[in-house]
Amino acid sequence: PATCVAAASGALTGNRAAAESAVARLHQLMPELRMSNLNEIFPIRRPDHFERWAEAMRKAGLPE
Repeated sequence: PATCVAAASGALTGNRAAAESAVARLHQLMPELRMSNLNEIFPIRRPDHFERWAEAMRKAGLPE
């Protein structure tokens, strides 16, 4: 989860290098993680919170 937060934070603050670095690390730790299964692996109850986080992960470069 911490690496996901780093990726999303980098994307939301415009630090593309940090976001991409965190996503690369995520691929090493969890190669199965994709936008399509993000909510299954990291369930967030409030839909508005999940949508904001998912958009940040998409900006960070998490594959669909």
